[in-house]
Amino acid sequence: MSHRHRTIRTPSASRDAETSAAVPWRRSTPWLPGGALLGILAVKLVVLGQLASHPLLQPRGVLDDAVYLKLAQRVASGDLALGPDVYYLSPFYMYFLGAILAAGGSVFAARAVQVVLGSVAVLLVGLTARRWFGARAAVAASVAAALTGLFTFNEVLLLQSSVDPFLSALALWALACALGGGRPSVFLGAGGALGLLAVNRPNVLAAVVLIAAAWAMLRPSRAALVQIAALALGVSLVVAPVALRNRVVAGEWALVTSHGGLNFYIGNHEGARGTWSQVPGIAPSIEGQSRDATRVASAALGRPATSLEASDYFYRLGWQWMRDHPAAATGLWLRKLALTFNATDLALNYSFTYFARDERTLLGALAVGPWLLVPLGLLGLGLGLRHPGGASYASWAAFVPGYAASLVIFFVSSRYRLPLLVALCIGTGHAIDWAWSRVAARAWRPLALAGAVVAALGAIAWLPLEADVGRMYERTEQIVLAITAGRDDEARMLLADTEARHPERALLLYRAGRAWQDRGENASAVPLFERALAANPGQADIRFSLGEALLALGRAADAVPHLDAARQAGVEPTSANLDLARAYAALGRKADVSLALRRVTLPDGADESSVMALGAEALGAGDAALAEQVARRSLSKRPTSGPLQELLGMALMLQDRRADGEAALRESIRLDPSSATAHYHLALAEAQGGRFAEAVRLLDETLRLKPDYPEARLLLERLRTR
Repeated sequence: MSHRHRTIRTPSASRDAETSAAVPWRRSTPWLPGGALLGILAVKLVVLGQLASHPLLQPRGVLDDAVYLKLAQRVASGDLALGPDVYYLSPFYMYFLGAILAAGGSVFAARAVQVVLGSVAVLLVGLTARRWFGARAAVAASVAAALTGLFTFNEVLLLQSSVDPFLSALALWALACALGGGRPSVFLGAGGALGLLAVNRPNVLAAVVLIAAAWAMLRPSRAALVQIAALALGVSLVVAPVALRNRVVAGEWALVTSHGGLNFYIGNHEGARGTWSQVPGIAPSIEGQSRDATRVASAALGRPATSLEASDYFYRLGWQWMRDHPAAATGLWLRKLALTFNATDLALNYSFTYFARDERTLLGALAVGPWLLVPLGLLGLGLGLRHPGGASYASWAAFVPGYAASLVIFFVSSRYRLPLLVALCIGTGHAIDWAWSRVAARAWRPLALAGAVVAALGAIAWLPLEADVGRMYERTEQIVLAITAGRDDEARMLLADTEARHPERALLLYRAGRAWQDRGENASAVPLFERALAANPGQADIRFSLGEALLALGRAADAVPHLDAARQAGVEPTSANLDLARAYAALGRKADVSLALRRVTLPDGADESSVMALGAEALGAGDAALAEQVARRSLSKRPTSGPLQELLGMALMLQDRRADGEAALRESIRLDPSSATAHYHLALAEAQGGRFAEAVRLLDETLRLKPDYPEARLLLERLRTR
């Protein structure tokens, strides 16, 4: 019996053997020439030049990019703690952007840096594909990544997604280096890269757990446990400072952010469709969600809730709905799984579809997307399970189901899927390489079977799931911008063309109405608010804005039911009650005025203008006791405030406590000698006390400070002619 000579091969030698059998190039052959990398960068820079100044992409209002820019500017100015609360947004990007601004860079410079990092991401995708599958797969994966328009589009935005391609590619490359035979120090570095991605995308921690579990099961050994510990330590070294900051600054142990509960509820409640949707009573903005989530939870719990308690409250709501509706919850999770691997552009803030199809940019030529990456990427990743690396590759590939599961748990959007698409680019490179080899070998049967798999996966990718691609949202923004700029005819034409096709007609009409309201054009805003309310009768925000607009037009009786409904729903409680008081005052309902004013609960940190507004309304309603109470409570925290001393003095005078009132008014003038109103009110007090000479002197000073003060001039004339 003869025995063949058998050579013992290391995993890397096996990989080299497989590569040399499949790929006719040497491993030393450059797979991505420098010129190609520069070409990729050039294309991205052209897109940057086309979109950087686009009016729809400027950080403004309450959109996420405006909030990120505001936080980054605080970082650049030295406010590194960003207190006083737990991080509501993932912190990596705000510090990344803040560092660029602190170094003297501009918003455009930040976008340029992001584009450079995006080009490096293409290189890292190729390096990872080359490590697992060889040079030809590296070229195919790099081309797929370079032609994926979603990457380039996000890289020119001021959002955390702008660095997702780079951070994901870095993490996957570092992980491949570690699992492919790296020492514990390499696992430590891979953990650090995954930690950076987690500080930008906290849900990636679910993938990290699955990767570690797969490695422990497929390589059960002491060495594997040491490597897992090194990986975990690397993640911890990046994430722990974030958790520590939350504890020190906010007094709560939050691993990264506090918005997980609300996001969980958005993705798991009655009527959820698997994508972002507005929660009743919570404003559709980052700052609104941060503020209103705590307020809604506090109202439900019957006590003030912290950020984490609010998050826990919404987690409980989501889980309770799932327990009560298991069939609906199962269907919803299956829908979210389909959305995760669907070709539809699930827009959030900005629509890639709009800018690729409706605007003249190079994005239209960057046609690779989920429609191609999902079927080819999943095929390639699945074929890779036969990789000679075995456990190493399978543990690396666990990133895909782990990250996909983290999306299904919450909700799905295009920008949240970017890390998944990076991994699918690597799988796509392998699928193309594999198919090329089979064609060269005329292996038609496996090609036919793979074609059937691709067709099945493609059918899933193209399922008509009726998800909004965001094009109408961008139309809405165009309308708002036109109104803001005073181009009313253009705005009305766009509105008429968009309204019938908009998936959220009420939101479109509300946004347009708010734009006219912000311009003071309440007569134009009211019909839009009324149509928006008819389209969505349960939306209290619309009723609040409609009530304010009606009140501004002098239609107090029409405003009252809308303002009262908004108040009961908890929308802008301070403003709603103040507006209600003004409406009741216009209707002569004095008892209701006082009731509305006494329902106002100003927070301890309320600004002076809010306090003065409440005090002025109380004085106008004849409720001097309430005005005194408001003034004294605020003066306990702002004892040097001249306006608050003036408010106190007026309240005391109206209660016939003249000596105390005059003393408060004099103190007000001492604190703020430039206040014309304080001089006038003290002059009134002096005149009422018969001290006419002093009253005249004070009125002269009033008119010097404010020559166009008719009440002071009239009183002065009366005193001089008495």
